[in-house]
Amino acid sequence: MRTVPRPNVTAAALRRAILYAVVAVAPGCGDDAPTDGGAGGNTLTFTRQNSTTVAFAGGAVRYVWCGEWESGLVPAQTVHVWVGGPSAGNPYWYLQAVIADVTIGQPLTFPNSFVWDQPTEAHVFLSDPTNELSTAESGASGSVTFEALNCTTGQPVRFSANAVLGSEVGGPTVTMSGTFEATVGAPPPWY
Repeated sequence: MRTVPRPNVTAAALRRAILYAVVAVAPGCGDDAPTDGGAGGNTLTFTRQNSTTVAFAGGAVRYVWCGEWESGLVPAQTVHVWVGGPSAGNPYWYLQAVIADVTIGQPLTFPNSFVWDQPTEAHVFLSDPTNELSTAESGASGSVTFEALNCTTGQPVRFSANAVLGSEVGGPTVTMSGTFEATVGAPPPWY
């Protein structure tokens, strides 16, 4: 069994804060033609244990692109999905899946742990202010299944999810279920 060495929590939180700060202050972030998946293909919801759903701000930034897992650091070719408002404090989520590990119609299961610079399969992270959750944490379960994945600009990315995200900060879990569909576009300005 592969394990993820627990990085210094302060360093991990700092990296995430820097990424989110860049998103929050990126000039014209909401105007950079984020990929619009079309409302008809998206039923993906994140439901808290108290039965409320996580709401993403109207006009939320939505990007779908293919590239390195972590630009300049981890070269594994990856499909990225980012959904969330550009303002600080708004919920957001992202999914990363290693393209070589995706087989259309075959579930990628959670929890999924790996060494930080040797990613495998898929990872989902959700920031729901006061709670941060992912598919690598204790309590995570379920899967995500890709129905379409083509990294050519304008081509579809579609997946379904039935998963539980575990809290990174000792909070309650969140259920992720439904489908997501969008077309591949350019990476966001912060990538």
